[in-house]
Amino acid sequence: MFKIKKTVILLILTLLSLKIFAATNAANDLATLLANYKTLTANFTQTTYDTNGAKMQTSNGKMALLRPGFFRWETLTPTKQIILTDGKNLWIYDIDLEQVTIQPMKQVVGEAPASLLTDSTEDIVKTFSVTEDNSHNHSQWFVLTPKDQSSLYQTIKLNFQKGDLIKMEIVDNIGQKTAVEFNHEKINQTLDNNTFRVKVPKGVDVIGQAI
Repeated sequence: MFKIKKTVILLILTLLSLKIFAATNAANDLATLLANYKTLTANFTQTTYDTNGAKMQTSNGKMALLRPGFFRWETLTPTKQIILTDGKNLWIYDIDLEQVTIQPMKQVVGEAPASLLTDSTEDIVKTFSVTEDNSHNHSQWFVLTPKDQSSLYQTIKLNFQKGDLIKMEIVDNIGQKTAVEFNHEKINQTLDNNTFRVKVPKGVDVIGQAI
C-alpha cells in the first residue's frame, strides 16, 4: 500500500508541476500541449505491474486538477482513498482505515525529484532528457528520462491523442511499472470550490496538521 501511495504522489506532482520550455522540438511540443490545461477532470484506471510484467493491482477512480497547486485523486475501487493537494498541504485520506495523514507540500519534495516541483526551465532541462516516440500512429508519446541515476524512476511517458492526455506510464528505479489511463476528460471547466477540500468526519484519526 505504501508503494502505491508513493507512485500516486509522483503522478500528482508530475501533472501539477511539469512545465517544459526547452529548446528541443520534443520539449517544445510537450510544453504546448501541457499549457492548454488549466483545469482537468477525468476518470482513471491505474494498473501496476511487477518487474516481470505481471499485473499486481488495478484500481479505478476519478481525478481533478487545477494548475498550479491543486489536485484531487480519488480511488473508488478496490479500496476508497483520497489523495489531495490544496496548494500548501498533501492530504491522504484512507476512508476504509478511517485515517487522514497531512504533510506540508514542502516536505514532499523528498518523495520525487525536485525538478517536478519547479517551473524553472533550467532545472527541467538539467534533470530530464525529453524525446518524442513517433512509432505510434495517431497519437503522441513523450519520454522523459531523468539524467540523475539516483532518481526514483527510470522513465515517465505521456501519451496524447488529439491534444488530450490519455495515458501516463511510470517505470520506477526497480523496474516496476504503473500505467494510468484517463477517460471522460473535461478540460478547462469551472470546478466546485469544495473539490480541493477534505471534510474529515468525526472519529477519523488525523496524523499531522495542515498549514
